[in-house]
Amino acid sequence: MDDEDHHQAEHAPHEVLSPYRLDTDTAAGGVRLRFRRKSPMFQVIEFYASGAAMEEYKPRTPQELGLHPRDVTLFAPISRLAAPQRATIAVHDGKILVKTEIVKAIITADKAVLIKGRRQQDTQKLSQAILMANAQRLMALRIHEH
Repeated sequence: MDDEDHHQAEHAPHEVLSPYRLDTDTAAGGVRLRFRRKSPMFQVIEFYASGAAMEEYKPRTPQELGLHPRDVTLFAPISRLAAPQRATIAVHDGKILVKTEIVKAIITADKAVLIKGRRQQDTQKLSQAILMANAQRLMALRIHEH
C-alpha cells in the first residue's frame, strides 16, 4: 500500500458515518488496532430556577451534562437503521430524564437542560414555553411573598 492508498483508506467515507474510531497502539513495539466508540455531543439550552436561560454553542459531552453511561443511549441520536425508541421518563441519580419525539431534557433541582433536536422550530417553541412558565412561576412567588 503506497502513501496515497493509505491516505485514502484513512479518510474513507465509511469512517465518517461509523460510531467507532480506529486507534493504533504502538507501545508494545507493534501495531495493535482496536475500535473505540465515540461519545455523542449535545447542543443544549440550560434553564435556571432564577429565570435565566443560557444557550450553549459549544457541544457538550455526556460527562459535562452529568449523564451516567447507561443513560447516554437514551439521548444519543438515533441511527436511520434503528427502530425509534418509545417516549421515556426515567429517574436516575437525582435527575429526571425525559425523551419524547420532540423533547429531550435533563431536569435537576436547580435547572432544566433541553437537548436541541433536529427540528429547530420545535426547540424554539419549547424554549419559549419554558421561559414563559418560569416567568409565571417567579411572578406567583413574588405575589405570595408580599
